[in-house]
Amino acid sequence: MPINILITYNPQKTQLISIEVSMKKIILPGICLFLTSVIIAQTAVLNVSDRTAMKEEPVATYFLPQTVLEIEVEATKITRKAGPYSTDARKYLGAPADIQQDEEVWLINKIDVKQNSEPDAGNQYKVYASAKSSAGFLSLTETGILRGINLPFSFLPEEKSNMNTSCEKQERKNKKQKNSLFISNFAPKEENAAKKPAAAVVLEQINNLREARQEILLQHNDVVHGQAIELYLREIDKREGELTALFNGKEQKETVKRTFIVYPDREMTNQEIFRFSEKQGFSNSGTPVTITLKKMMNDRQGSNVRGKTGFVYRVPALTEVEITSNKVTFYTGVINISQLGKLASLPIGFFDKDVRAAFDPQSGALLQIGK
Repeated sequence: MPINILITYNPQKTQLISIEVSMKKIILPGICLFLTSVIIAQTAVLNVSDRTAMKEEPVATYFLPQTVLEIEVEATKITRKAGPYSTDARKYLGAPADIQQDEEVWLINKIDVKQNSEPDAGNQYKVYASAKSSAGFLSLTETGILRGINLPFSFLPEEKSNMNTSCEKQERKNKKQKNSLFISNFAPKEENAAKKPAAAVVLEQINNLREARQEILLQHNDVVHGQAIELYLREIDKREGELTALFNGKEQKETVKRTFIVYPDREMTNQEIFRFSEKQGFSNSGTPVTITLKKMMNDRQGSNVRGKTGFVYRVPALTEVEITSNKVTFYTGVINISQLGKLASLPIGFFDKDVRAAFDPQSGALLQIGK
């Protein structure tokens, strides 16, 4: 006996389907899928990769955030340059030169980790909602990350400034800030050079300065006194230092900063970030500096959802972060990492009753929900 089924899916159109009882098991599943598609077309949140047929255009789209770690490294570059008369230091000064050869020494002062977020291309969602629903009122960051649903603008926290991910810009900045290594070029006034070795001339000048300093300190000069004496003595000390450096050499310290970007898409154990050498600094031939990420126990609820049940958001994972090199620990901390956590969802129907929700654009976590 035939069965007539009337399905209304459009106010202006109805469709009558006649089927035989013997074909009920074959046809009805298809009818259920068709009905589901019609319902989804009215109100749904779907991942952009979902191929479900939709008749309307989405009212909005949003991204979930993915955590990005900025590894900021501060190092000191020590440049040492031997003086032109370093081999004569013992003969003229009575002790070997402080610096006997040119060299560079690099040291890592500190490493800091900053958390930032970027849109996660794998978690972009399309929102389909009726004109009467408040579910289409989304608050997004400038990059399209979900910040709130059905929220007034005044409720939203101030958005953090974007991070600078360009290591090349920092490198150019460091080069511009470099100072010349030495004020003088180790060129003493070698008077009577034909009669005395250059090193002996320098020593004589040093002794003359020391004698002048001593006379000022011992004598009560009625002409030069007070602040004028201090300025004169500082100038003598400066000249003596420059001349003495012709024997002992010079050392200059320079602070160098570099930033490295890590995308933590999984737990890591001793994953290399960069290499560092005590002789060459940031160099591929150096010792690896590594990062370890380990998730902590997380009791917050969440599950891997596809997004058909409602608005999808992140339940980030508290993660221990450790940065080490050759058994030396430079950084330890705990950071919320979005993509190491789970996904959860809020039913769209909540927001037809003037319910509001706020999310952390950095981690994707649900901050507040209510009227």
